[in-house]
Amino acid sequence: MRTPILRPAILTLVVVMLIVPFGALAGQATPVASDGCDVTLPNGGTPPAQEGDVRYFGSGAPDASLWLLMHWDGGVITPDPPASRGVTDGYPLKFAFWRGVGSGEIAVTAVSARGEAVGPDAFAPFQGDPIPGLHPIGGEVPELDCWTFTATDGNDTLTWTLRLASPFGD
Repeated sequence: MRTPILRPAILTLVVVMLIVPFGALAGQATPVASDGCDVTLPNGGTPPAQEGDVRYFGSGAPDASLWLLMHWDGGVITPDPPASRGVTDGYPLKFAFWRGVGSGEIAVTAVSARGEAVGPDAFAPFQGDPIPGLHPIGGEVPELDCWTFTATDGNDTLTWTLRLASPFGD
C-alpha cells in the first residue's frame, strides 16, 4: 500500500537532486568561448550582459587594492595595427587599472596559448594620471593569440585571458 505522501516526497527529492547541482554551477563563472580561446575575467567574474559594457573587475579580496577596467567586447581585443603606433615587432595594448592608496607599482606579464611569455619590462605606465587612482599601462605582445595576463601591485593579483584578433579581420 502506497502512502500519498511518499510520491510527492520522492518527486521533491528528484527535483532537488537535479536543481541543486545546476544552481551551484550557476554561481561559478565559466570561461567564455571566443574562437577556441577560453576567455576569463579576474576573480572568475561574469561577463557584462551587453557587448560594449565597461566594468571594473577586482581580485575579490575584501581589501582589494587593484581593479582592471575592462571594455567588454566578447573577450576579444583588436589591437591597433603595429605600424599605426610606430611599433614594428608587436601589437600594442593598453589596460586601465584602478589602484588603491598605498599600493606598489603595477607589474603586468603575459603568456600566450603557445607558451610565449612577455615579462613586465614589456609593459609600462603611460605618462601622467589624468584621473586620480586610474593607471593606464601600455605594452605590446609579439603575436595574435589567446593571451593570459597577470597584473600585481604587490598586494593584489589579477589574472584574465583574452583573445587578440587581427585589426585587418583575418
